[in-house]
Amino acid sequence: MKPLLILLIALGAAATASAGSVITAVVNNGNWGTNSTWSLNRQPGNGDTVLIPANKTVLFNTDENLNGALIRIYGVLNMNGGKKLNLDNASVIRVYPGGTIMGTGSSDQIRIGSTHVFDGNEPDITGPMFADQTTGSGFAPMQVMPVTFVNFYVTKDKDQVKIYWSTATESNNDHFELERSFEGSAYYHIANIAATNNPSGSSYSYNDDISSIRTAETIFYRLKIVDRDQSYDYSNVVSIRMPLQTNLVVKGNPFTDRIRIQLIATQKDNVQMKLYDESGRTVAEKTITVLPGSNQIDWNNLQLLASGNYVIELRTSKERFSQKVVKK
Repeated sequence: MKPLLILLIALGAAATASAGSVITAVVNNGNWGTNSTWSLNRQPGNGDTVLIPANKTVLFNTDENLNGALIRIYGVLNMNGGKKLNLDNASVIRVYPGGTIMGTGSSDQIRIGSTHVFDGNEPDITGPMFADQTTGSGFAPMQVMPVTFVNFYVTKDKDQVKIYWSTATESNNDHFELERSFEGSAYYHIANIAATNNPSGSSYSYNDDISSIRTAETIFYRLKIVDRDQSYDYSNVVSIRMPLQTNLVVKGNPFTDRIRIQLIATQKDNVQMKLYDESGRTVAEKTITVLPGSNQIDWNNLQLLASGNYVIELRTSKERFSQKVVKK
């Protein structure tokens, strides 16, 4: 019997703020500077939307300099240990109802540009408040987005994912934009849904046709909530795991600079990897040795490839796999 090989391929795109890179605190009382505190298993970076959910506290334990960051606090950001959060003028901090920023001393500081907006000797910041380059040396009251959610969830029915959400209140809400992701960081618009703007709330649903999606292990969804003045905010993220339908699974397609592969093999084997352009020309190749069990493979330094369609091919001693991929 030939060896069973299951290939899961993740194409790691360098996420940008315009693509909606969201990094969420997943550990209560986790340290800001610890990778495992965050959903993407890395610390927040430039251009990230940093989300601290309700019932989560993040301990700020390291000096940080961030540009173009949006920090959304529904839980607690505890500035402690004399550390400083330095943000550029393009960054924004939003503290939502129930959210708090607290500190323990004057050396626990937050700056936006050259302006001090918080230190630990000052009273706690409790939402709804926000700070950006327009608010001066502190936080200002924030208008809360016009929707209060009751639930947001997804189910799978054959070749469709059914997305459901309900609101308790709506005021000046214009519409919802449903977005999808295959790796949980870069999101892509799939539908607009008009809001009823019912003060007592409403129920919504959308059927996402996934019949052409054959290679995703998990699909992530979120809602962009757009007000009548075109201000907007995002819901929490929901996800659904997909049954493995092929031996070659691509996530995050199109890619920018690397292809990440997880290969599960039943025996030690040599795997020849090639990347072909549309004319059939080999533009990259490498050979690796895999061991029985799970093998993590990063195919890096692909950023210089021209944008377009490619085919990745993997050959073992027994089998051959290929998959179309797209370079942005």
